[in-house]
Amino acid sequence: MEEGETLYDFLDGVQRAGILPRDDSWPFRTLMAASRIPAIAHRVGQRWRPTR
Repeated sequence: MEEGETLYDFLDGVQRAGILPRDDSWPFRTLMAASRIPAIAHRVGQRWRPTR
């Protein structure tokens, strides 16, 4: 991400406000890793869906 991108600006703002932890902290990394779970589950479901 680069400064000026919408997601970067949002994350920077909530981190500066103290809502999210710093991006080099383990709680932040855990939150970001957990956000991948729904996408992985969706991909697995797509692979196991029988084709017609």
